[in-house]
Amino acid sequence: RHIPPPSETEEEKYALAANQRSLALGWCEIQDPGGSWEDVALYRKLYGEGKLKIRIYKAIYGPGPEAERLLREGPEVGEFDHRLTVRAIKVVADGALGSRGAALLAPYSDAPGESGYLTVKAEALRPMLVEALKRGIQVEIHAIGDRANRFVLDEYERAFQAVPRGERKIAAPRWRDEHTQIVNPADLPRFAKLGVIPSMQPSHAIGDLFFAPRRLGMERLKGAYAWETLIKSGVVVPGGSDAPVERGEPMIEFYAAV
Repeated sequence: RHIPPPSETEEEKYALAANQRSLALGWCEIQDPGGSWEDVALYRKLYGEGKLKIRIYKAIYGPGPEAERLLREGPEVGEFDHRLTVRAIKVVADGALGSRGAALLAPYSDAPGESGYLTVKAEALRPMLVEALKRGIQVEIHAIGDRANRFVLDEYERAFQAVPRGERKIAAPRWRDEHTQIVNPADLPRFAKLGVIPSMQPSHAIGDLFFAPRRLGMERLKGAYAWETLIKSGVVVPGGSDAPVERGEPMIEFYAAV
């Protein structure tokens, strides 16, 4: 008797649709910044069935139990013929500029009573960063506002000082400051000094074009979307798209970067 195969779950349908769209746009690898071990289990199932083709570099949300599991078990690099790697923790340090959730050093120009907020506490973050250095786990922290970016640089610096190179599994980790949208000019040279990667998405500059001057005022824009300054300081700016927040189309990103 013929038994029909089980139908795909909604999660599997979404993953396979994303796989097809990404390949059609010309991507051969994506970074999935955040999520849970359930995501990893889904990817492993689809890779095992031969359905998922694109390469995925997966990060797990932290601090918390999900990140603690990664720290405990260690990274998995190059599973399924170099298609799946799980070796990073994603942290969110503040909100977005459009909603005035990005953490600023001074109030918003168009809302003097608001300055955004940090979404992670230093006391929860610090022990995780120290453990990540010792165990060879990469870290990427979402930071939009100048206060959040300074917070991330400060916490990375404290972790680097707490764990000398000889005690790290990876002597020079490629830790990232994710978005790096608004940075106080005094903090711009710190990326090269600390070896922190400003992981910026070009389309944010054109996506925020119509409200960023209003939110920040013209003076603070001097440290916003500062691609050229950061590149000239000696750091690598890897780019990216921030899809699905942005469209994820390569030509849009190239256009915005130029």
